[in-house]
Amino acid sequence: MRPVGEGPREHSALRHLNLPPLGWPRRSFPVLTKSVLWVAQQGILRGLGLSPRRNALEVGLQHHEAMLRAFNPNTGTLIAEVALPGNASGAPMTYMVEGKQFIVIPIGGASQAAELVALSLP
Repeated sequence: MRPVGEGPREHSALRHLNLPPLGWPRRSFPVLTKSVLWVAQQGILRGLGLSPRRNALEVGLQHHEAMLRAFNPNTGTLIAEVALPGNASGAPMTYMVEGKQFIVIPIGGASQAAELVALSLP
């Protein structure tokens, strides 16, 4: 098991503890391929306003972008992360065209338009 995201480690009540990543209490959407565990995560995005359910430890922190993270499924090691242009709103999908693999993430919700974001893998 691995936390998804840094969590509120920069908060004044926690900063001095030098904690490892804590993760965020947000929805995470996984998909497992042969060699990578992909996790799309919601974030706090600018311009969406404050949620009444916002965690008290998040207040006063910088916004945290919605992210797509890649983990080694055997070790849990974070391989890479990419900022998404909106909140993930469902599980990633993967497909292959002419030998090139793609990952598609549904984003949107609240005041964001729903759309699919497709990323190609090297």
